[in-house]
Amino acid sequence: MLRFPSLPGHISGLCAALVALCASTASADVIALDLTDGFNYDAYISEAEADHAFLYNPPGDWNLGGRMVHQVFGEHSPGTGSSRTYAWDDQTTSGLPASGALTTSYGTFQLSTALDAEPGGGFVLPSVGITPSQPIASNAVRAYRPHTGSTGNPLAIASMDLPVAQQGFYDSCNFLVSGNDRKVYIYADYDDGLGGVDSELIYESLGTPKTTSETGFPEPNSGGTPDNPDVVAALTMSEYWSQMSNYSLIRSGTATMWTFDDPLPLDGTKKLIGFTLAIHDSDSWQTREAVIYAAAANSVETAIYVDANSGDDTTGDGSSGNPYETLQHVLDNVVTGGETVALRDGSYGDIFLNEGGDIFSDWVTIKAAPGASPELDNFTVAGPGGPSDQTGGYNAYIRLEGLILRNGWQCDGGKHWGLYNCLVERFGPWTGSVANIEKTAVSFRNGTDITIEGCEITNTGTAISGRGHDILVRGNYIHDGTHDGIRVIGWWNALVEDNIICRFDDGVTDAQEPTWSRHCDLIHIFIPGPGNPGMENNGVTFRYNVLFDSEAQGVQFNNYYASSLRNKNITFEYNVFGPTQANLFNNADGVDNLVFRNNTVAYIPSGRTFGLHGVQWPMDNHSVRIGPSTGVEIYNNNLARISIDANAQVDLFDWNILQETPNPLPSGVDDKRAFGRFTQVGVDYELVNAADFDGALQSTSPSINAATLAFAPSALPGEDLAGTLIDLRPDIGAWEEPGNSPSAEPTPTIVNDTKTIFVDDFEDGHYNDVDDWLNTTATQGLSWYRPSGYDTFKPYVQMSTHLSRQALYEPNGVSGQTKNAWLISEQGDDWQEYDLQFTAFNAYIAIGSGVTVLTIDEDNCYWIDISRDNGRLIRRLGAVETVLATDSDIELPHSGSRDYLVTVRQSGSGITIEVDADNDSSVDFSYTDTDSTALSTFTAGGIGIHTENTNVHQKVHYDDFRVDVVTFAP
Repeated sequence: MLRFPSLPGHISGLCAALVALCASTASADVIALDLTDGFNYDAYISEAEADHAFLYNPPGDWNLGGRMVHQVFGEHSPGTGSSRTYAWDDQTTSGLPASGALTTSYGTFQLSTALDAEPGGGFVLPSVGITPSQPIASNAVRAYRPHTGSTGNPLAIASMDLPVAQQGFYDSCNFLVSGNDRKVYIYADYDDGLGGVDSELIYESLGTPKTTSETGFPEPNSGGTPDNPDVVAALTMSEYWSQMSNYSLIRSGTATMWTFDDPLPLDGTKKLIGFTLAIHDSDSWQTREAVIYAAAANSVETAIYVDANSGDDTTGDGSSGNPYETLQHVLDNVVTGGETVALRDGSYGDIFLNEGGDIFSDWVTIKAAPGASPELDNFTVAGPGGPSDQTGGYNAYIRLEGLILRNGWQCDGGKHWGLYNCLVERFGPWTGSVANIEKTAVSFRNGTDITIEGCEITNTGTAISGRGHDILVRGNYIHDGTHDGIRVIGWWNALVEDNIICRFDDGVTDAQEPTWSRHCDLIHIFIPGPGNPGMENNGVTFRYNVLFDSEAQGVQFNNYYASSLRNKNITFEYNVFGPTQANLFNNADGVDNLVFRNNTVAYIPSGRTFGLHGVQWPMDNHSVRIGPSTGVEIYNNNLARISIDANAQVDLFDWNILQETPNPLPSGVDDKRAFGRFTQVGVDYELVNAADFDGALQSTSPSINAATLAFAPSALPGEDLAGTLIDLRPDIGAWEEPGNSPSAEPTPTIVNDTKTIFVDDFEDGHYNDVDDWLNTTATQGLSWYRPSGYDTFKPYVQMSTHLSRQALYEPNGVSGQTKNAWLISEQGDDWQEYDLQFTAFNAYIAIGSGVTVLTIDEDNCYWIDISRDNGRLIRRLGAVETVLATDSDIELPHSGSRDYLVTVRQSGSGITIEVDADNDSSVDFSYTDTDSTALSTFTAGGIGIHTENTNVHQKVHYDDFRVDVVTFAP
């Protein structure tokens, strides 16, 4: 999971991390580990922070209790229990080394050199009366529980994942630590080989909690012999940050950073992927804290060394002191499965491997030697393409780590390969011809078990394109190309997560494109020709990605025009979409089972501009389009604008916030749905700063605690885009507000009793479901069906500006045709006597619109026409219509609404139907039918709506149906 406070900072941090990883990869040596992923606390104090905090005088003018750094900035007080701050800075007489490298008898530790978060131009002193909100920079891992009576504190455990390039096999480790001398645990997290984590306890501090024997990591200001005999001083300073006259300053005294006297053993047969720090949290009323500043571990891997500048393929033996010269020689003649190749600085040219079958039988890792940044031109792996299912034809087992590929990677037919923490480009130019714009940095055709992780992919036409099975694309920075970011063309069982994909532009307009030009889409999902089975995309999840700035679409779907093949089982969840020039999400061609949930559109009303080649394109399109897909689920999203094609089949459309009211409005009919009960329309979801592309919500956002967990058709991921754990009531969108403890989401209470009241407000977005939210004592929801043979003109549910939010609409017509439409309640077979209440709104209908009662089917019912000029009661008996009575008092206005109460009563001599046209306890119409055939036919029946007129656009719509059954048929 990428953790980033804002996108621009994350991009620069990601690039810096790539360089750092290349510099820290090693083998058969103690390695300074990168714990950046787990940093959750700003532990260091800088002079700049202390100087700024000193300016708040008197602190009460800014609502502060003091001028200490931890009071002005927050955090900055690891291990202290006495309102004093202990941290370090690069001072002349004491403090951390400027490089952050701290050497002990075990090895060298690399501390974070982000000693403060001072922005360009310095910190800003806010106006008097405004409480400061200053930036901080996490640089340590902290586990903490307050003095509380509760257990299960979320901050009592902290995990740190190692970068992929450092995940490997180690036999020991050590840490730089401090705390408050309370019970602490450290776990080694190993790869369990099944995609999960096998955590093993490697350290538990001595003593029994809440007794005098309890120990942990000592305070930073502990001097002399620590209470915990397992630790010793790693760095002792004669000055430290403390408190004087209510502000922070450097004072004389001892400040200590601690390490373990003996390194902690690790299982060298298991792959280490990270650590977990925890403090004891199963009791109450005991403050505990532990901090890890840095870690190091001893690798048990051995490597074959290659040095392009000083190695020799003839006399070299691959040792560190006598390396080979060329990588091609080593791959062709030396390395075997299971071995590692370490490249020192230099250029290694093109690499080509083709054995006509398997390349290796086990993983061969090719990685940068410690401190090196080796470069290759093109790396191509080739062999048999394999069967038509695109699974590949041979085993490659090649893994590149921390390398620079100047002219791309290509693997045709290979199974088992990966690119980790590499910089991948293509030689330019990338425009001006078809060949140039079709250049692809990472290309593959057929294969299985493919990973592209932690890479920067740039300066290319397309960044990633290929087809295959079991594909992972994670944590990459994909930017500055001229064609597509990721081309998904036949991916099965794939996960695309944690990527930043942005800034794609070919420099020419779509209206004036030369023959070489291509659309620039950040993600392009399509089926290539000839569209044979197996060439579709199936089972692809896009999660935790950030997309913005594209000359064309953000996401584009296309199927092969000459084939009926369709993409299947595609999920987009917890992504942030910035504006693009064309649709930011364009489901132009159908997908079977499309899920779009917990995404956020970064809505920038005025848009932004972007261009790589001189022309600045307007990035002002915020549209999500759902095309002719089936099994569509749209929920928990913050959206600016959405449109749903008429032939889309939508199963779920709810728990969304729509900043703009869609045009056209979505409709609930057949396999489509209108807005659900919990959708908020025309509401600002209140992002902190949309242009940060992090989805962060203001504390007042209506998205907070407004998503669904209980009604999600499949389980949500456990955390959001930033790594915050999802609570019992998730937030709408890609971002979860941290620190919330909401009550669980309410669910409808189903009362299983005899129902005498039947209602429908259409807030579920359709007419054919019994809405469980309407179930209460004696009450349940109505459901409706359209009789067979009436599929030309279909009533539908849609948002209304005249009635309560959702309403039931009569259909549109066709010029020159009679609009004959029916909708009948599925309940009512045994309703003998009842009261029907509803509201109707007329939009210029003069004849042929109204409700039905005692409805057995469309051929047998009583139809109450309430249109403007034709208040009528019509009996349909055996499909024969008879006008029983007319009365203008029950007619709707030309344009406007009325509330109705219709009563149905039966006696041995007649059926009486009365209408109270304003539901004001005044009967406006009454008729008793004494026809013997009618009496024997209409012993019971439900309700319905019926339309029979020639109007094309005018219609009546209905809402808030309620039936109170007085008597059930025996």
